[in-house]
Amino acid sequence: MPIICFGAFEGTSIAPANIAQGLLMVNFKNSYGSSIPDPASLAFNKKPGLSFLTGKIFNLKQLQRRTVKSALPLKNGTLGLDLSVFGNGKYSESQISLGWGGYIQRRISLGLVIHSYSLSVQKYGNASTLGISLAAHFQLSPELDWGLLLKNINQPKIGKAGEVLPQLIITAIHFSPIPALAAQIEWEQDTMYRGRFKFGFEVKPKSWLFIRGGYVSGQLTAGIGWRLNYVLFDYAFVTHPHLGNTQWIGLGFPLGWN
Repeated sequence: MPIICFGAFEGTSIAPANIAQGLLMVNFKNSYGSSIPDPASLAFNKKPGLSFLTGKIFNLKQLQRRTVKSALPLKNGTLGLDLSVFGNGKYSESQISLGWGGYIQRRISLGLVIHSYSLSVQKYGNASTLGISLAAHFQLSPELDWGLLLKNINQPKIGKAGEVLPQLIITAIHFSPIPALAAQIEWEQDTMYRGRFKFGFEVKPKSWLFIRGGYVSGQLTAGIGWRLNYVLFDYAFVTHPHLGNTQWIGLGFPLGWN
């Protein structure tokens, strides 16, 4: 009798900087930690770099996510690689994402990412599948940007049950009236569930200090970032009305800055 395994892959390895701003998925800044799942933002990376992220969902060790990301600028765009592991020895999800992002015009960037999803359940077996996501950014003015992210457009399914993985349609507006202040509103629509509104902001009182906050579906988010020479440290905090709070930390740095 075949074993039926169900997968989730509800979580996404976005950077603490974006988590602190209301779990924003569309990324409008140069950040190695946020380039995937939004591959269009890979175009912002002018130097190769690495980023490491970790966090415990609801402060539970069993729900820990660990991620390493890299970006490699090339002549016709930037390649990005994302390796992420979630869960524990009894239930785990791993994801390998390979993306590309680049400018097709001075104010328009496009991105494509292929995800390899793998699920492992102790005593039940393993399952895997592939997903494809697309993204686009449009600079409407020096202060205003619009972005679109389509996650898992090929409707990937996993396991004997053929469970459909989350398909998301996300659109966002980013407004930065001055370099030290930015705000973003985002609408995330799951094709099977109710959509949710997100809001986030970032203030830079110093060139090396970032203060962030946000809101998403009854949850408050906050965080701080600081730059020490070429290394960027990020911390994010997410509340939950019924479960434990979630904390994230991140470390990112360019390679070959000399």
